[in-house]
Amino acid sequence: MSGWSVPVSLPPLVAGELHCWAASIAVCAPNIETWRALLSDEEQVRCAALQQVRDRDRFVVTHAIKRLLLAHYAHTPPSALGFSVGAHGKPALAAPDRALNFNLSHSGELVLIAVADVPVGVDVEAWAMDTSDHELGDMAGVAFSPLERETMRSAAEHDLRRVFFDTWTRKEAYIKATGDGVSGGLDHFDVSAVQGDARLLADRHESAAPARWTMRALDVAPGYSAALAWASGPAERARDVRVMQFVPVLAG
Repeated sequence: MSGWSVPVSLPPLVAGELHCWAASIAVCAPNIETWRALLSDEEQVRCAALQQVRDRDRFVVTHAIKRLLLAHYAHTPPSALGFSVGAHGKPALAAPDRALNFNLSHSGELVLIAVADVPVGVDVEAWAMDTSDHELGDMAGVAFSPLERETMRSAAEHDLRRVFFDTWTRKEAYIKATGDGVSGGLDHFDVSAVQGDARLLADRHESAAPARWTMRALDVAPGYSAALAWASGPAERARDVRVMQFVPVLAG
């Protein structure tokens, strides 16, 4: 693993669980060259194309941790992992490990990586304090459904930013879980904006979707919103979601 290892106590993924790992870019970046050695040639090329050092560091840390974690769950060396991309850009493990599902997201100084044995999506967003309330309203007008826009208009001024980013991350987690991406649009489904209560309320493209997908709000750090969405039947709604902090260990 080129000097890096995961903690010895890293848990296995057992039936009925969904794991979400949170990592700090600031904690991981000081040893960026060691992380970089974990990346594939293709990932190295993609990283080099990024213009900003901060963006390159975030890419390296995100994809290195992805490889370390998935190698643990797939019981294979990080370098042996292969990846494919779906029709709308969602990454997946290539055969024979396709039954292991993952998704990742990063914003600000945080990286989230979700791992499950069912389709899963995760999203995290920093609250962009330099974006005005008016700009948030404009973005909601483009991306939110009529019900969600009304919720935004009804929100108290002090709660507007939280409502926007909670709604945004829940919508992103859902379209990432389904694999549809933004190509299918964002205004044909409604999510809740209740603090701590993430739910898919309706999908006008698929009336049964609220019964097939479960959401969970994640409390990852002050000034951030985050959410998970995963494929579920009646029994799957009770999955044990384990949110864990990824702490890198430099092997001696």
